[in-house]
Amino acid sequence: MKKFFIFLLLLTLLTTSLFGMRSVYADTVYERQEKVLVVLVQFTEPQLPRTGCDASYDGTAKGNDEYYSELFFGTGIDSQTGFPKMTVRNYFREVSCGKLDLQPAQENYGDNDGVVRVTLDYPYPDAEQFTNGSRMIDEVGTEAKDALMDALSELYNFVDFSAFDENNDGRIDKNELHIVTLIASGRDTPFLRACYIRTVNIANTNIRLFSGVSVCNSESSLYTISHELAHSMGALDLYNRTNAENINKDSIMHQTTGYLDPWHRMKLGFVNPQVVNASGSYTVNSTDPNNPGSYNVLKIPVSSSNAPPYYRDEYFLIENRQPVSFDSNTSRINGGIAIWHVKSANVGTPAILNLGDYRLEAADLNTYYDTDSFRPFTNKLYFAGDVIGDFIDRNLSPVSSIGKSTFGPNTLPCNSKRFDGSDSGVSITVSSQSSGSMVVNVEMLSSPQNFKATADEDGNTVLTWDPVPSATEYEVMIDDGTFFSVGTNTSYTCSNSNKHIYRVRAKFSSVTGLETQALNTNCLLYGDIDNDGSITESDYSLLSEYLLDTSITLSDPQLVVADVNEDGSIDVLDKTELRMYLNGSKTKFTAGTKKLITYGDVNGDGLVTRDDADAIKYFGDNITNPVHRVAANLMINKAGYYGTIDNEDYMFLNDYLNWDRYMFPSMY
Repeated sequence: MKKFFIFLLLLTLLTTSLFGMRSVYADTVYERQEKVLVVLVQFTEPQLPRTGCDASYDGTAKGNDEYYSELFFGTGIDSQTGFPKMTVRNYFREVSCGKLDLQPAQENYGDNDGVVRVTLDYPYPDAEQFTNGSRMIDEVGTEAKDALMDALSELYNFVDFSAFDENNDGRIDKNELHIVTLIASGRDTPFLRACYIRTVNIANTNIRLFSGVSVCNSESSLYTISHELAHSMGALDLYNRTNAENINKDSIMHQTTGYLDPWHRMKLGFVNPQVVNASGSYTVNSTDPNNPGSYNVLKIPVSSSNAPPYYRDEYFLIENRQPVSFDSNTSRINGGIAIWHVKSANVGTPAILNLGDYRLEAADLNTYYDTDSFRPFTNKLYFAGDVIGDFIDRNLSPVSSIGKSTFGPNTLPCNSKRFDGSDSGVSITVSSQSSGSMVVNVEMLSSPQNFKATADEDGNTVLTWDPVPSATEYEVMIDDGTFFSVGTNTSYTCSNSNKHIYRVRAKFSSVTGLETQALNTNCLLYGDIDNDGSITESDYSLLSEYLLDTSITLSDPQLVVADVNEDGSIDVLDKTELRMYLNGSKTKFTAGTKKLITYGDVNGDGLVTRDDADAIKYFGDNITNPVHRVAANLMINKAGYYGTIDNEDYMFLNDYLNWDRYMFPSMY
């Protein structure tokens, strides 16, 4: 019996060992499951060999369907490395922090493995025509364009594109289908160098492909394919920008190797940063191939009060990069902390950021949006080395930076000042050796915490916040005015009505701290059901009609102000109290004078947090409480009416929580 139990124990351990690696993603529930169609474009070659092509080239792609299916959609663990197999699917599982799973698109070409072969009845085009920097198919050389379009026109024979048009709007968007064409060129570069084409009409169908088409060589590497696929998800090129070559291997959108940079991971919805607005110690985890969801990014806003409207424009991103799995070719030989300095608009003089030892490593992704192309301009990424003027010679040994672990306002060769040269008040110290989980200590002029807006019984707006240690005074901003001092008080009362935006910041003698995220508020007047700014017989008539006629509906804001006794229902008791108010026998409603709504505060706790975003994400238009619905409905249509609560509201709130914007459309 004892031997049997020992055998059973060994069997259990062996099973766990063997199948633990194999099922690394087995229990993962992916938030996003998107389809990929792989199209192998082949040619009919009457004369062989072709000049300029591989000697073995016969017009076909070298690999069989099984090879390409495995390259794109294979899963599991590489027994040699212990990391996930080098496949496109595994790459995006990792880089998306376990959120995205790319699956083979349904097709009837062969084994329904997401791979289709199209053989054109003419030779591979001689002309290598491509308009440099182009991303629109009409700008591609004629022969190349015709060949590509001929190949795509054959797809209707094997693919029912209408099945991917999930909302039946006659277009296929980036979350519905990705198409990757692999050109059998017989040379290192196809007639179209690897590129991404934004929009394509699918011949013989009424479908327009807005997810675009990724164009690669049949011999392209996994990284090249992943780079182009990332475009179809919304990623932007970081090469061919001024000094962008210095980003090197820190982003697949610059060189076709390694992971995405943290800015793109945020942009594509793969990670929500942890916003840091107070001093403290923070843990930064690298991407663990066996637990990709553990990756996190710290975001430190450093925007000045002159930030452009609606969003935050300048910040530091802190990530942990380790040379493992798909990121094993990262420029960080030993891995460590990377600090990215990002500016989204009105870029000033670029800052020089530091790459240190084990590791404070910094990059400078100096980004703004071009209104035509919406691509980022990327400034230099400075590697550790000797400073020569404004440049660092990448060929020099980085020995001079060994041991550096602090990044602050006066550190060299880079500092934490804003792009305009002003002091951000941020200092960062790396306090642990390079590993998959590292600790950074952030010192900053903290913003006040627990900033809330409420309405008192007289309808005044009361702002409150927690005291900040060592603060000498506080300043408040209303809307987009100027900050004004409220002394050492940790509250401020004003008699504003309607919609207003509030912010507060602490001052430390002559130095200004980080301001709070803005509160977007709306004061609704109880009893003003017709929203004309006063309480009249018209409101009483409207409420009476609503109670008598079930065909009459009220908007969520109207339901809020109609509940004058605040008992959660609209009934004859509200009608009676409204009559008493109008005839003067009651001077104030039971509910008070005004209902203050903080947009985004869906659960009504006074704060706007991830809990509120989750409420919108998981409940959406099923939220029933009118007050909560008004707070959740961050979009208002052109007619001024509140609509459904959906993913668009969630995305706006997510941007707000990420400090990418400070005003909601509902405030317009």
